[in-house]
Amino acid sequence: TFSLIVISNRGSFRSSDSDGSGGWFVTGSFTEINGLSRTGIARISSAGTVDATFNVAIESPGHDPVVQISSLLLNSGILYIAGNFIEVNGQSRRGLAAVDATTGANTSMNVPVGRGRN
Repeated sequence: TFSLIVISNRGSFRSSDSDGSGGWFVTGSFTEINGLSRTGIARISSAGTVDATFNVAIESPGHDPVVQISSLLLNSGILYIAGNFIEVNGQSRRGLAAVDATTGANTSMNVPVGRGRN
């Protein structure tokens, strides 16, 4: 049974991708989901709750609180994120980032793509 997912701050839901364990990565234009601060991406557990251990701090160009994530790809425990952003977890990551799928921590991959725009 899934809990009700509440997206705050006039946010919206954009897409979801399986986390491979019965849960989902969700993306959208939100800064908070079920009371937890999340910028454009969150992980929903197989129980239907927001995973408090997965947190990715994404910064968009112009420091707009709304981040646009265009694509996700999960491969071997690494979540690849593409979209309109310039930083991930306080480190420069322009348009493409790779994070640990369990915690959201950055990997060493840093391949700038364009100027952080879709």
